[in-house]
Amino acid sequence: MSLVDIVGVENKSANEHLRVASTRRYLEQDLQNLKNLEDLIGMIAKICDVPVAYISLIDDINQTLIARKGVDIESVPIGQTFCFDTIQQDDLVIISDASKHSKYRNSPYVTGSPHIKFYAGMPVKTHSGHNIGTLCVIDSNPKELTTYQIESLKMLSTHVIYLLELRLALNTVNDQKKIMQSSEDMLKEKYNAQNKQLQSLATVMSHQISGPVATMKGLMYLINTLPSEESKEFLPLMELVLDQMDEAVKLVTADAFAAVDND
Repeated sequence: MSLVDIVGVENKSANEHLRVASTRRYLEQDLQNLKNLEDLIGMIAKICDVPVAYISLIDDINQTLIARKGVDIESVPIGQTFCFDTIQQDDLVIISDASKHSKYRNSPYVTGSPHIKFYAGMPVKTHSGHNIGTLCVIDSNPKELTTYQIESLKMLSTHVIYLLELRLALNTVNDQKKIMQSSEDMLKEKYNAQNKQLQSLATVMSHQISGPVATMKGLMYLINTLPSEESKEFLPLMELVLDQMDEAVKLVTADAFAAVDND
């Protein structure tokens, strides 16, 4: 029995490229250690009384199990998987005995491991309406679900997308924190570089100005010790020294402004 007839499903929708892009938005995120999803899987497996349950995301190449219980498979090619057919629907798909199903009785997942007999899968739908994956339960024995189990599968499938969106939001926050930390480190580095540049400029200024200042002090001492007529001979030399000091100040100032402009 199936709530949806999937025997003649066409496995391509008109908006397949949008669906795949939406799926990869989640697959590109860090989806490791999703405890909330693992807890949800444990809950639905217990409710449906099955050994295997999983949440998968499906692009145009692979079906990736991002949370699972009772199965070690991480990823399989979509091929003719039960779940790839399921995401072409908008309702719960139930196959009570796949070994008697016209489409799946020869499936390698039925004839071989994990020897699926019972399958129930509900599409996981994004807020924009794209079926990006499934919430599934399987058993190696034929099985029927009660109304309570069916409604639980449907309800919990809607929670999957909220948990995925929460992980995306947390990843975004963590990325922003890293960017802010990186910016802070860059600012500190720039601040330290500017401090070193200012120290260098101060050293240059000291060397360029200290010499003329010492000369001026010496000339002023001589002027004070000589008669007024003789001291006049030193005035042109003082003027020269003052010009040198003025030129030194201009050079240092120009270097300082150039450093600021470069930053």
